[in-house]
Amino acid sequence: MQMFSYLKEKKGAGFYLSAIAAILSLIVAILYVAVFNASAYMNWVAFILPLVACIAFFVLSAFKATAPFSSLVMGLLNFVAFLIFIRASYLIYSEIFFGGFSWVTILEARSICYFICTLLYIASIVLSNIGFYLKHDANS
Repeated sequence: MQMFSYLKEKKGAGFYLSAIAAILSLIVAILYVAVFNASAYMNWVAFILPLVACIAFFVLSAFKATAPFSSLVMGLLNFVAFLIFIRASYLIYSEIFFGGFSWVTILEARSICYFICTLLYIASIVLSNIGFYLKHDANS
């Protein structure tokens, strides 16, 4: 169990910011599949990549040699997932604006979920990017 002793060491601000980003990517994946599951705007790669990013972050953070790069890997996976998400679902705005612009159509659950998913993706990418430049362990 000497291999996992790095998990018990004190962590720095970079680890905690990146852990928040990992939780946000988990939330965005769950929210995306819950709302867009049966629609034409669903892309399963955009759902799977944030889950892989979250798992990769915690697995890479478990080892001292790979811990500094765990935020970078998570940020890149979330960025690719975000691009795929936008590619799969950008037509939702054309449906809103060309289907008759009204606040009722903008405030329906799918439109709000799209906006929230976009914000969560961006927040996760930004936090993991910031976490990459900060220390991951308090001792170094």
